[in-house]
Amino acid sequence: MGADVWTTARTMPGGYERPDRFIEADTSTVGGVEVAVSKISEGGALDILVHVVGGSSTPPGGFAAATEEHWLAELNLNFLGAVRLDRALLPAMVEAGSGVVVHVTSIQRQMPLHDATLPYASSTAALFQPSEPGTGSE
Repeated sequence: MGADVWTTARTMPGGYERPDRFIEADTSTVGGVEVAVSKISEGGALDILVHVVGGSSTPPGGFAAATEEHWLAELNLNFLGAVRLDRALLPAMVEAGSGVVVHVTSIQRQMPLHDATLPYASSTAALFQPSEPGTGSE
């Protein structure tokens, strides 16, 4: 059994080896998620979604430097992008009775850099789902 693998990002890297398997989409926007989901869904229900959370553009300076725009941009990129993907892809996975979603975040969800990336840390912490005690990933 093989895997049907897609990669998505806002822009395709130069020299990308599989441009036919690349979806250029900005998942921090509703329209970008719609583009990605439309292409992915052509193959039916998704078996595995691995979403690597975006990044941070907030300047150094902690809470004093983080503007409303920084907070909104990072929540859209890191948290709401994941929520939108889940909302769009999970119904077919539930109907199929199988599937896995993995959102890869950052250690900053537990150990934020208070002078630099509070919006990023908060937006990745929002994705954290603690596991059952004793499973090794608490």
